[in-house]
Amino acid sequence: MKICPKCQSKNEVIDNFCGTCGFKFIAFSQGMGLTQKELKAVDIKTNLGLVYFNMGKYEAALEVLEKVLETSPDNMMAMSLKNRILREIENGKRTEENVPGLSIRKPA
Repeated sequence: MKICPKCQSKNEVIDNFCGTCGFKFIAFSQGMGLTQKELKAVDIKTNLGLVYFNMGKYEAALEVLEKVLETSPDNMMAMSLKNRILREIENGKRTEENVPGLSIRKPA
């Protein structure tokens, strides 16, 4: 048995709709698919940041990685790559003069 979240009536596990109110049940596998798609988008964006980094486009890489970290703050690859870019900027590989629009943030 499964309980309808809308009307609290009992339904069979195999039912796609609630027999009382018509609520459409989402299959567990469909719900997992949404999460998988979201994870794939984060992975794609992280890889895009890596591509920009390898091309020397540090500003673009930082922009993408910061967006990734907004939605996935525990993404270790994005965090690690962002820190590496900031270290390289700090070590003089890229400066504000040769990367237009780049704002170097100094630690407090």
